[in-house]
Amino acid sequence: MKKPLIILGFVLVLSMLLLSGCNIFEWTSGESTDSLIDEGNQEMRDGNCAAAVEKFAAAIAEDSLHADARYFHAKATLCAAGFNVLQLGTMMSDSVFDNSDALPFTTEDWNLLVNDLYGAIVVVYDDLKPVYYGFTHGTLDSNDIDLEYVVAIGIRALLMFQDTNRDGVIDDDDFDFNILFNSGSDQFVINNINDYIATTEPTERNAYFDAIDEILTEAIDIIIEIIEDRVGDDGALDLD
Repeated sequence: MKKPLIILGFVLVLSMLLLSGCNIFEWTSGESTDSLIDEGNQEMRDGNCAAAVEKFAAAIAEDSLHADARYFHAKATLCAAGFNVLQLGTMMSDSVFDNSDALPFTTEDWNLLVNDLYGAIVVVYDDLKPVYYGFTHGTLDSNDIDLEYVVAIGIRALLMFQDTNRDGVIDDDDFDFNILFNSGSDQFVINNINDYIATTEPTERNAYFDAIDEILTEAIDIIIEIIEDRVGDDGALDLD
């Protein structure tokens, strides 16, 4: 049962990266070499997020391995869903630094928003994965999007933790874990884990925890690569 709780240590790293190094909401001021991408960026500058999503989606349809189209589509998708990096970063960091008694994105004020974020993050993850692993071409490569990609992985893992039946929707059909922060041990504790075990089949539980473990393992590997690639001779971490 330790697998889902690894998320909490990971949140600290993610929130630091979000607030210090990501630029997924810093809109480009230059022109794209592709007309559809250029039109999409203009829609973003005009504040038309949904229209920008359509332009970038059309660019991906023309060339599914165009890194710029995928990257900007990810940015526009988050914008169209109503989220920004400061909001998400603050939410995650507050859960760690303020000793919140709840996991990020689980409080009542997120009830009506969590599935919008869940859907958007899945798109961001799918958009950026080929770019990170070098399957695309364009002006962007893995070094340009590694922070955004690892943050998307972390947020997706946190939301997957709530989606216990793995149907892509967080709702009343999912098991509601009673997770509280134990200030004495500085750990989050699942108080009703025995209830979850009693009401689910072993194959279902294993598939659920394995899916979270797999995506977190990917994120940890990327964080290690980021640190190895960006730590200078003076020990400082370059997040630019």
